[in-house]
Amino acid sequence: MASETPSWNSDRTETALSSLVDGGPVEGVAAVTDRCVTVSVAEPTNENCQHALFTSINLLARLHPVVGEVAVTLLHDADREAHVPGVDAGTVSEAVAELEALIDSPVTVTRSAEPDGADATLHLGAGAGDAAVSVGSDGWLVQVATDGTPTPFSGQVNSVGSYGAACMGVAEVFKTVLRESVSAENIRGRITPVGSVTFSTYDYSVDPVNAANPELPGVVNLHNLNVVGVGAGGGALVQTLSALDAVRGTIRLVDSDEVSASNLNRYIWAYRRDVGSMKAEVGKRVVVDAHPALTFAVQAHPEPYIQFSDRVDSDALELVVSAVDTVRARKQIQWDFPETVLDAATNEQGDYVVLRVAFGEGQCLACKHQGRSNGVEREMSVLSEQIGLDAETLVDMNTDNAAFTREQVDRVAEHVDGNSDITVPEPGERFSDWFRLHCGHIDLGGADMEVPVPFLPVTAGVLVAGEVIKQRHFPEAVVDNRFTHNMLGVPVEGMHRFTNPHPDCEVCGDPDAVARYEEKWETSGKPAVINFINEAYPANRSAEGQADVVAYLYGEDAFPGTDPELRTRKILECVPTATRNHIDNLVNEVGLVEQHEPQGGSSFIFHERTEERLYDVDLGPIVDEEIERLLAHVADDAEVRQFVAALLDIDTEDLEPEEVVEAIRDRFFAVEDEEERMDLFDEVAQEIEAADVEKDDYDYAPIGWRRSSNRYTLTQRAVDLYEGER
Repeated sequence: MASETPSWNSDRTETALSSLVDGGPVEGVAAVTDRCVTVSVAEPTNENCQHALFTSINLLARLHPVVGEVAVTLLHDADREAHVPGVDAGTVSEAVAELEALIDSPVTVTRSAEPDGADATLHLGAGAGDAAVSVGSDGWLVQVATDGTPTPFSGQVNSVGSYGAACMGVAEVFKTVLRESVSAENIRGRITPVGSVTFSTYDYSVDPVNAANPELPGVVNLHNLNVVGVGAGGGALVQTLSALDAVRGTIRLVDSDEVSASNLNRYIWAYRRDVGSMKAEVGKRVVVDAHPALTFAVQAHPEPYIQFSDRVDSDALELVVSAVDTVRARKQIQWDFPETVLDAATNEQGDYVVLRVAFGEGQCLACKHQGRSNGVEREMSVLSEQIGLDAETLVDMNTDNAAFTREQVDRVAEHVDGNSDITVPEPGERFSDWFRLHCGHIDLGGADMEVPVPFLPVTAGVLVAGEVIKQRHFPEAVVDNRFTHNMLGVPVEGMHRFTNPHPDCEVCGDPDAVARYEEKWETSGKPAVINFINEAYPANRSAEGQADVVAYLYGEDAFPGTDPELRTRKILECVPTATRNHIDNLVNEVGLVEQHEPQGGSSFIFHERTEERLYDVDLGPIVDEEIERLLAHVADDAEVRQFVAALLDIDTEDLEPEEVVEAIRDRFFAVEDEEERMDLFDEVAQEIEAADVEKDDYDYAPIGWRRSSNRYTLTQRAVDLYEGER
């Protein structure tokens, strides 16, 4: 049973709610409190479903006073497979109870076979009724429905998709409560149920056909990851990454603040016990709890970013997640020129934004917050008159998120005496925590104080965790350059768009700053090529990959008029982010690369195992030779024999070993077309190479594929761009 004690603070949720709902004490905010939500779990053995369950409970149990009770119904109990920080329980039902005790919010979480009187139902998995919000996930894909559409969970475990499903499901529950409790005229803005939607956390597409949904690598290598600001979003990112099966790399967590009671309504990674602890230290414990081997690889830096920046090697700032909430901190990060910055933001209207800064391409952190400094000064000038502290002091406190001193608290108390709209801060309370509680209560002349509903920053943090994974393992799918979604509505694919830099930006608009960035990361010429591609081909989303192709050709001296033999295969080998589409775009769309077909237009096969280039007339004998090698292997090794038979859907139950070998042979040679037979062999070879089976002296690699023998050279325009001539 949860206990309501002074250390739990729901004021910020109430403040966020008051920004969405009008009306008096009966029809206003009070009408949206103390709701009962049922969480119905249809697939408790599925690890994705478990991730979604624990994340949903984590969010709903913190959504006080909107939620008063959460009733969890399990189809049946199951062993706990999903990691939950601080939870040791062996079964799902025991883990639910342990998680409730750790959160210890005013919301009661119970197990119930058939709960009565629920105000909303969140159904996890297939089989929901029409009245329920239903969610499921399949790898990177999130399925959400409010119309009874089936939303199963798949076996492809991915915490980004399952955590995202929980966030979107809780958002739909919140919308249901609002729509059913408050009349439409008392709701500010439009509240739209999703109906049925599939949302990709991989590429932000909506209801995609043949959606890209790659499996996560066995080990996610984060290399050097720096998370600056371990708050609602930064902490959600840390927890999402900690839920991965295997993680490698160095993680630095930077935050000078401690966890406060007012944080708990949205910090799904922190519990009541953590109030007063440094956020960076708690964040480290979350990761190490899941991955003890990372004890020394996760570094907690409980200090302001500027101090961290002075001590860390600048080259370690390869990837920085900016989850800070002051303009100065964002600009400090940008002025250190990380190679790539990921940023997230939210507002009281229900929007979140995921931003990726590749310096010189699109909007940078300074561009994004252009003009905010003057707005802060105006806000603090008005606030000064309201609470009695001078404007300059308030600007400094806002910038540094400083804590109130005893002297400042006494001055505020004396000044606001009798004003019930303003709560006197506590000594040691951080400025941002106090300031944001007063949205709607202090008139700042129309200033936009961002106090979002609690699940917004968590959703943004989960998606940024996906961006971190993609940055390292799926660079072709990183956000370009921003995605935004209003969670009170329906995700829209068109909100994934490129945003040009501000022409007067003090950072990326400064040629000297651009030169410093290029010198640091040795990308001279690359931003100019990227900008040209974006201008010449606005629909393109792979400008950086195309710039890599240009840089490679430039490095190979493939200038206009030269004739080096630079084939597609070689470019794809040497430029990891390149794809055939990148090359085609450079040739056909933007004209930075010329393709020269040799006389005769010969075709070739690149044999990857032997690293030989062979012409198509030799294809048949090559394929047959490789198949015979495979057959010799399956004849020698029972494990490989069964593995290949399973790949080819051959039933081996009543077959002797030699009969299995012949069945495999027949399956290959039943394919008469040589290219199709080669494709079948390549598929099997790649599966064997990736599998944990004994390979002995047998090497496996695809034979290759047919390509026209071609030659690529840069156009003069590309050379000029790369050398800085505009």
